[in-house]
Amino acid sequence: MSLEHDNKPVPEHLQILYTQHNSLQAQITELSSKIIKTTTATTSEMDRLNEKMTNLQEQVEGISISTDKGVRALSAQFEDSMRELRHLISRPTNTEELLTSQQNAPTTMPPPIHISSTIASASTSHLQHTVLIQPPTPPPTFSGLTSEKPLHFLVKLQQYTEAMYGWNTDTLLRNISDYLLATAFEWYTQLRISSSVPHNWSDFQRKFIQQFTSPLRSAQAKQQWDQCRQKTEEPINEFIVRLHTLWYEQKPEENESHLVKHVYEKMTPEVLLLVGVHENISLNHLMTKAQQAEQLIFQRKKQAVDAKPATTPSSSLSAPQWRDTRNAECWACGKLGHYASTCRQNVVSNRQYPKND
Repeated sequence: MSLEHDNKPVPEHLQILYTQHNSLQAQITELSSKIIKTTTATTSEMDRLNEKMTNLQEQVEGISISTDKGVRALSAQFEDSMRELRHLISRPTNTEELLTSQQNAPTTMPPPIHISSTIASASTSHLQHTVLIQPPTPPPTFSGLTSEKPLHFLVKLQQYTEAMYGWNTDTLLRNISDYLLATAFEWYTQLRISSSVPHNWSDFQRKFIQQFTSPLRSAQAKQQWDQCRQKTEEPINEFIVRLHTLWYEQKPEENESHLVKHVYEKMTPEVLLLVGVHENISLNHLMTKAQQAEQLIFQRKKQAVDAKPATTPSSSLSAPQWRDTRNAECWACGKLGHYASTCRQNVVSNRQYPKND
């Protein structure tokens, strides 16, 4: 490349400088473009990191709330235990009754906690009182493993909180996170963050069961539901309990009237014939009628067995006759052990011999 000014050639060193200038300018432009792209990518990454930090902060807040609730629940439980303990200690106790109750206590229970207190009497004599306090039962927890049964966990948890704390379903729903671990707790945390926690216990149960029922268990439960029939000697109450468990998992949207129809379809034909089909019948009423039908069937079978005459084997049948051929001599071959009519030699088939009698 050459530069000319007033039709005069430009010196060669100026041409070299101009070429270098153009090259540097192109490099600067390229670097500027890269810097802009890098800055844009960095800004996007920072926004994404900020969003992650916000989510983590919300999760930490949710965990803190759950931890605070757990601490408050434990504190309340501890205060209740201390009040009960002080009440038991302050109450007079018969030593012989305590010793008898301690001896009669079942051996399968955990060892009791002994708390002794010395009470001074008016005559300065000391009497030692022993209060027996059984250790509390650990609460049920759920981690979200495929081997765990979500329905059984919810039922046990509801019974536990009713017995220990007197909670209703609303209180249990507010404190459910205290009994969830691992994957189950993460799932509940996501519900809290997205404000998707159900507002009543029934909806939460359905959502919980749908979330933690594995496909394999669903397929097994469906197969059990399809094959569930009342067995011949199975009482109706045991059959309904077995059917109700499968029905709750397979048909969560149905009510009791649907369950009654399923009981009609799956009970034995003998019981169904005696019970008859009734409209708008409750499950308890149907169970009562089925139990009455089973009693009637049992009585009929018993009467049939009692009326059946006793049979003895006939003595007129005689044992089959057997002829001893060990010393018999064959007229065809002259050997012992068979007759000529059963001789295997070819001569027997071509000649006639008199029978050995």
